[in-house]
Order: sequence, then structure tokens, then C-alpha cells
Amino acid sequence: MSPCTLTVSRSAEGPGRDRPEIVCICGSTRFVDEMRAANRDLTFAGVIVVAPGEADELVTNEQKTALDAFHLRKIDLADRVLVVNPGGYIGESTSREIAYADAIGKPISFTDPRLTSRRIPVTVSDFAHGWPLPAARVQPVTITAHIR
Repeated sequence: MSPCTLTVSRSAEGPGRDRPEIVCICGSTRFVDEMRAANRDLTFAGVIVVAPGEADELVTNEQKTALDAFHLRKIDLADRVLVVNPGGYIGESTSREIAYADAIGKPISFTDPRLTSRRIPVTVSDFAHGWPLPAARVQPVTITAHIR
């Protein structure tokens, strides 16, 4: 590995923000290599990165449900969300994460903005496991981006 320079990116807004920016990576597990690359690039840019958990073996439905809920807590910690979506792909779990991030006011960016407009129906039960949002804050989200 070649030597590199680490520049710390500081988050400027809000109380207690004299710390590096925190970014939560979201995306399909089919893009694990791309998420690792984004994690590496952000880390060397001085950003604290929280990313989806990884498993070497297949996970059960129960484990996936728990991991999905746990990832929402990572979004809570982040200053913003980066969706890794090569080819514009957004799966069901990532759609829920985007809707959640939007509902709690997190800025969201995409590595590939090629999305068609899509409406993501979200209910409070989608954010179960003891961390529901107030019903008034959870609304369906429409994701729109320009197609290149």
C-alpha cells in the first residue's frame, strides 16, 4: 500500500460538531466491493464511515431483519447518507433506508443518480424493533434523479 495523506473533514453545523463528518453508507449487499471502495475513499478523506454489516455466510430472515433495524441506528448517528447504487439500482432494504433517512431529515446523495422516479411506501411498522418514528413524521417518499 502506498503512503497517503489523511485530511480530516469537519462537520460545521450544530452543537458538538467539532468532529469529523459522519457518513452512513447504504446500498445492496450485491455491491459490497463498491461500498468498501466508498468507505476507503471517505475514510482517507477524513470522514467517519458507518456501513452495512457484512457476513461470510448466508443470514437468516430473522438476522436480516435485525441487521436492517440496526442499520437504521447507524443512519441516526450519521450527518448524511451516501447510497452506493451502481447502475441506479435501489433494492427494497435500501429503499426503506432512504425513506427513513429522509423522514429524519438526513441529506442523501447517490453514487449513481440514474433513477427513475419511484414512490416508496413506508409505515411506522417498517421502523420496528423499538425505534419507531412518530407516525406524523413517516410519509411515503418519492425519489427522483436525472437519468444520464
